[in-house]
Amino acid sequence: MDSLFTLRQRLATLLLCLFSITDAYSGSIFSVADLGYAVRRLDSRSIGMGGAGRGIVDGRNFSSHNPATIASFDRAALSALYVAQRRSISDVAGRSEAVADGDIGGIRLMLPVRQGFVLGLALDPVSDMDASVIDTTGTGQTRSVVRFNGSGGLQSLGIGAGYKLGERFFVGSRLDLMVIGTITESWRKDFLDRRLLPSRDSVIRTFRGYQPHFGAAYAVNGFSLGVAVKPSVEIRETRVRETRSVQIGLLPSESATEMDFELPLVLGGGLAVTRSDKWIAALDVEVARWSDTGGRRKDTTEIAGGVLYRTGWNDPIRRQRRHELTVGAFRRGLYFDTGIADQIFETGGSFGLTIPFKGTGIFRWVLEGGRRGRTQEHGASETFLRQTFSITGWMD
Repeated sequence: MDSLFTLRQRLATLLLCLFSITDAYSGSIFSVADLGYAVRRLDSRSIGMGGAGRGIVDGRNFSSHNPATIASFDRAALSALYVAQRRSISDVAGRSEAVADGDIGGIRLMLPVRQGFVLGLALDPVSDMDASVIDTTGTGQTRSVVRFNGSGGLQSLGIGAGYKLGERFFVGSRLDLMVIGTITESWRKDFLDRRLLPSRDSVIRTFRGYQPHFGAAYAVNGFSLGVAVKPSVEIRETRVRETRSVQIGLLPSESATEMDFELPLVLGGGLAVTRSDKWIAALDVEVARWSDTGGRRKDTTEIAGGVLYRTGWNDPIRRQRRHELTVGAFRRGLYFDTGIADQIFETGGSFGLTIPFKGTGIFRWVLEGGRRGRTQEHGASETFLRQTFSITGWMD
């Protein structure tokens, strides 16, 4: 079965490029590598603003990209969101496939303990995998069809704290515990020659470790600046592999191996401008050093910007029922090794609408659209249409 795991690497490359693949069905053709597709860990408001928000410190920022924003909350608050996505995949041969999926995106709780000190708890997705591929390989008697399926993803339990120094300076830290979620892979080989019997490998990958986050923000006269850093760390991957051959005389066997997987150093910054409690404009930049983690991964950059407009009149204590409209755009690189110098980029835009409840809660809907990769350079591309639904509430 070692040859099948050599084939595993080959199939991963084929899935990225879609060269010589007979059929491909995938949640994202760019997800079957390492940890899978890295999820942007944002709240629905930041999603509606293209992903910007590291510098927004107004007591309504639930995003996980700058722990200093935790300190801006003066009331206990809870936010939860659900994400549904439809992807359309196209390759150089003119073939296409549409896939839809959905999942809970993040649950975040903010708990002010005393004046200026706030605790934050979060359950966030870190990566997602939802892919499958069918490939016909070999010649003559060894000609076979190999089917790969991958699913699951990695989640983290975040425990953070923020502290407000005076009226302008915010600091915070968070520890992400990588203790939830698995990635499951299944590799099945069916020989076209009926005299040879099929075989199957199943792999379950679990991850254990932690990654700290640190952040700071400064706000004055309607302007605010936020910075955040995630140091590079290693997490432990445990891989349990079951090899099952139905050929006569061979019985199933199981083996477990452990290895370290390195998460990159991530640096991010954001600038926000607030005007008259009705307008917020924000711009964020992020750099992740994936190339330092090995595996020919590529460094990634992201730039995101957006605007929020709030209806009604100025309401500093936020007792008025007001609607919000958001619009934004983003461009981010993906870390996957494509086998060529050109990097895969994801480009998109967003629009959001907020409907207030009777009381202190809100419902927010966000629609995003965009594209990953280019067909000619990467062998395939995918367009996506993603909806986010969230409910947020504050306690007096």
